[in-house]
Amino acid sequence: MKILVSSVLMVSLDILIEPLAPRLDYWSFDTMVAPLSNYIGWLIYSILIQSLLELVQFKGHFKISLHVLIIQLLFFGSLYFLF
Repeated sequence: MKILVSSVLMVSLDILIEPLAPRLDYWSFDTMVAPLSNYIGWLIYSILIQSLLELVQFKGHFKISLHVLIIQLLFFGSLYFLF
């Protein structure tokens, strides 16, 4: 469950960033909209990375991770008002 939740959080952040990326000159897609395969790829990739972290019993710092996630959500969320 931990792997799935963390992977969904990673993809959710990507969903938030994708529409802003071309405006911020981060990256863009030929179709101007991220294809579904982008999100599926990120989900598969994040499941693999999260599984690896569980396998090696990586001990992260929950409070720091939560703060970083909140800051990123606030940052990119606030950019929607500017763009």
